[in-house]
Amino acid sequence: FDRHVTISRPDVKGRVSILEVHVKDRKLAADVNLMDIAKSTPGLVGADLANIVNEAAIIAVRGGNEFISVLDFQEAVEKSLIGGVQQKSRIISESERRTIAYHEAGHAVVMHETPHSDPVYKITIIPRGQSGGFTMALPEQDSILMFRNQIMARIIGLMGGRVAEEIFCNDITSGASNDLQVATQLAEDMVMRLGMSISGLRVFQRHEAGASQAGQKTFEALDKAINEILEEGYQEAKRIVSEKRDAVERVTQALLAQE
Repeated sequence: FDRHVTISRPDVKGRVSILEVHVKDRKLAADVNLMDIAKSTPGLVGADLANIVNEAAIIAVRGGNEFISVLDFQEAVEKSLIGGVQQKSRIISESERRTIAYHEAGHAVVMHETPHSDPVYKITIIPRGQSGGFTMALPEQDSILMFRNQIMARIIGLMGGRVAEEIFCNDITSGASNDLQVATQLAEDMVMRLGMSISGLRVFQRHEAGASQAGQKTFEALDKAINEILEEGYQEAKRIVSEKRDAVERVTQALLAQE
């Protein structure tokens, strides 16, 4: 007989238990709190957490440290979630560095000011992989359901970087490409898969969405609904950045000073 057993992803308590297993023979600094690490790794499974512990140990050894510190774990988590290693030695022009700082400050302030958004965990303008910086927001607790307000809050937060470039730099860059890609994906899911728009309750498969399969009118209605969600998110982000210019400026200056 063949039997398949489906194991769900661990919740925060499960992630703590998994981390306890993998740090059993490791020397941890006094500032390491496994619950904090578990909270910063939503959706990760046992293999991911094992890799994070191993990566943190490698980072500690490279730094010549006997104990694994909370900074080592933070770097390992960010490497796992964002991808790539920090590139502190990469030379960036001052104007580009300032633009990146405004971009990330825009994300952070918009997320902070948007109800139903996850709390901002970290903002950095230190390059990592292909990204010039990033703003990380993490949920306060694990959840099974995703509410429409939460999805819209994420889209609004994703628009914050592009809006800040427009308002503070009087130009736009390629830095928002991934933000717009993720926002578009979320808007498409709302319209085509989750019944969360004026287009109705019908669910569409992606291969059905072409004009020839779904009909030209249906295709145009779906396209319009997706664009309206993205435009709503953009306009709300623009309102927040315009009203909170001082906050964006303060965060930007702090990033330029501390990275």
